[in-house]
Amino acid sequence: MMALRTLIAALFALAASFPASASVADVFGLGSAAAGAGDAAAAEAVDFSACHYDPAGLAAGSRSSVHVGLAVADARVTAGGMPLEVEHAGGLVFGLAVPAVLGWSWLEAVALGLAVYGPPDVVVALRAGAPSEPGLPYYDNRVARWLVLPALALRFPGGVSVGAAVDFFAGIRGPVEIVEGPTGAEEGRTELEMFGVAAPIVGVRWDVRAWLSLAVVYRAEFSAPAATVARVSAGGAAVRLEASVAGLYRPHTVVAGAAVRGERWRVALDLSWEHWSAFRTSLADVAVDWQGVGFDPGAVELPFRDSFGVRLGGELRLPAGPAELAVRAGYGFESRILPEDSPGAALLDGDKHVLSTGLGLRLPVGQRVLTLDAHLAAHLLAAASAVAAGAEAGEPAERVTATGAVLSAGLTLGVEW
Repeated sequence: MMALRTLIAALFALAASFPASASVADVFGLGSAAAGAGDAAAAEAVDFSACHYDPAGLAAGSRSSVHVGLAVADARVTAGGMPLEVEHAGGLVFGLAVPAVLGWSWLEAVALGLAVYGPPDVVVALRAGAPSEPGLPYYDNRVARWLVLPALALRFPGGVSVGAAVDFFAGIRGPVEIVEGPTGAEEGRTELEMFGVAAPIVGVRWDVRAWLSLAVVYRAEFSAPAATVARVSAGGAAVRLEASVAGLYRPHTVVAGAAVRGERWRVALDLSWEHWSAFRTSLADVAVDWQGVGFDPGAVELPFRDSFGVRLGGELRLPAGPAELAVRAGYGFESRILPEDSPGAALLDGDKHVLSTGLGLRLPVGQRVLTLDAHLAAHLLAAASAVAAGAEAGEPAERVTATGAVLSAGLTLGVEW
């Protein structure tokens, strides 16, 4: 047990040393089975979705599985009478979970997992609006990217499993130069490069009894930065422009989960903390040098605050001839990451109440089981407001409010063996 405790401590220490980016899984969940039950899955997921919810769950499962599916989202939110969008919030899902029973005295099983999500039209999209432009920082620049989560999990005697996944992605940086050529025409060149970023997810699961499981999960902070330096020389004048934006942000996150199950039912509860107070802004930081005169207003720093979440979900399984029908429902609460009437920019957030429901079908076919899961969820945004500077110099600050909901849905098809 001393060696096991050392391994667990080392996993969490390693995860804390990495910088990491948010993905659709952080905002809308991963896989319809978990999303339909309120995303309360830290102590329950054993399929590919465990790569996100708790990688240790991969080793707690007994069947291999492969899943494909799709996920979509649509913002029905208005701010200042204008509709707000969550861009590229939809894509395809692929997942794989392969546990292997070893039966050794000190190691019972090992498992590999892979979760992939990809928007069909982009690899990544970052958007930084003006401070006067309304936006939703909890959703904006957090879902428009590919997600690749390979994971490894080990199960030890006593029902204890440990696991780790790594979230791989890349940032972009490099200079852009535009000069006046010999003919007077502008000539340009660029040397942009992509650099790798990675964020670990580590978890521990304890199957106390066949009917009770407990879990603790840590997801490291993650962002995919983009930065460039532009130099423009023409007509004897020289301008240097530096711009950077931190997109796809995910804060340090800690989740504690519990699941209780019976023969045909289960109930799960997740409690979470997200360290949003370390985040400064999703707006672009721009500095200008004009003929040796510098102007650097600095990034607009906003009073982000840590958030706390509660997710409760359940499932009831009913016989349906040779198949089994699962009915799911869940509720989630996520506290606001910006105070009401936050100053500085028209970035809006409020307490979020998440209502979800879903259906699942399991059909045995020989030694295999076909699964089909669907879900629908609504993120209800409450009391979101900000006080933003005017769009033009000299214009008075304006209070902006947002109301509405963000809807998400998905469908997942799987095979177990």
